[in-house]
Amino acid sequence: MKDSCEKQLTEFREKLSTQNRTKNLNLDDKLLLRFLRSRDGDVSESMSTLLAYIDIIDKRSDLFSWSEDIKKVVNSGVYVQYPERTSDGCVVSLVTPSKWNPSDYSYSIYIKLVIFMIEMSLLDEEVQKNGFIVVIDMSGIRWTHIYHTGVSDAKLFSDLTERILPRKLVSLHFVNANKLQDAGLMLFRPFMTSSTKKIMHFHGKDYSTLHSFVSPNLLPESLGGSAKDYPTSMYNQLLEKHKEEVMQIWDQFRKIKN
Repeated sequence: MKDSCEKQLTEFREKLSTQNRTKNLNLDDKLLLRFLRSRDGDVSESMSTLLAYIDIIDKRSDLFSWSEDIKKVVNSGVYVQYPERTSDGCVVSLVTPSKWNPSDYSYSIYIKLVIFMIEMSLLDEEVQKNGFIVVIDMSGIRWTHIYHTGVSDAKLFSDLTERILPRKLVSLHFVNANKLQDAGLMLFRPFMTSSTKKIMHFHGKDYSTLHSFVSPNLLPESLGGSAKDYPTSMYNQLLEKHKEEVMQIWDQFRKIKN
């Protein structure tokens, strides 16, 4: 395994040296391994992801920066990443879109929070290796949520979370959907990768099927689980603790000339 990683790193560095945007970058092995792990060691895919990552940081620097309004998203409870991991070492993210009030913050601010949370989790090498499980509770979604998301932000979010950020998505689960919530999903579906569509699971209101993928101790009571209800202040403290470390990674890629 070690020899394989070294071979992949060597090949990755060789590819970096042939690109104008990356040949002068002094990226350490830890950061390169993050991209390799996210694409299961495929050097070409890792390179494509890295180049897309550089591009988006340049084009949307507003999303790759800290702002205090990120905490509004945390406080709303719309996006949670539990500290506990699955038996396979995966991070479990719970998304509850109905907790978003569009008059409190924009969907772009939500995207910023998701980026920060993912990047913060990826500081842990075990998370890089084992990946993320995402559970989306569709109950309570209204037309206002769909309207204030829009097609362009739906595409941006899908691109970021599936193609650009160096994370490994293990599985994606939808619960409590009805026809209106299905319309919300249709906003994103055209932009989803084929690999993401293969790992999507729909559970309706049958939480027992969800529990076959995610242990109930990692799910809230509303989904038949017994996960500890952590205060939002804990998540805000974690973000404050790691925000400089995350931004230092992004700063390496700013103002790279083509």
